[in-house]
Amino acid sequence: YAITNAAEWGEKISLTRMEHALQGGLRLVQVREKRMTKETLLVFAKEVVALAHRHGAKVLINSNVSLCHEIGADGVHFPSSALMNLAELPDVEWCGASCHNAEELSQAERLGMNFAVLAPVLPTLSHPESKALGWQKFAALVRGYSLPVYALGGLRQDDLTTAWDHGGHGTAVMRAIA
Repeated sequence: YAITNAAEWGEKISLTRMEHALQGGLRLVQVREKRMTKETLLVFAKEVVALAHRHGAKVLINSNVSLCHEIGADGVHFPSSALMNLAELPDVEWCGASCHNAEELSQAERLGMNFAVLAPVLPTLSHPESKALGWQKFAALVRGYSLPVYALGGLRQDDLTTAWDHGGHGTAVMRAIA
């Protein structure tokens, strides 16, 4: 599960890295560009959807249900603050949620999300103020949980086996997109 990072790399490099990852088997992408203007986000997100769909991958838009519908994305990914305010899922094919604790995981499960992302597992540059869960706490939180859970935060592609060993469905990465 890859999360776009055009604010740091630029749009062209992001799309190039994304295409390489898609050629390598990536099948789920989240467009998460909080600093882009509405117009720039629209163009970039359309490019991500076209690229991902050519490779058989799904695309989720961060928080924006109307943009999801407008560009033909496959669903929406909700940050934890939005998750905790949801009463029901929107009318989209896929819904994911960012979670950081048992309460948020419970809300994602109650709503019937398709999956959750649990973070930060390790220290991360994008949220340096957040205390890392560590693999043992990650495992304790996902044990017996009914939804697939991706590990996120400070991870690289070679952490996939560790995530599986601790009960995760996979890993979600932003800076480690190949």
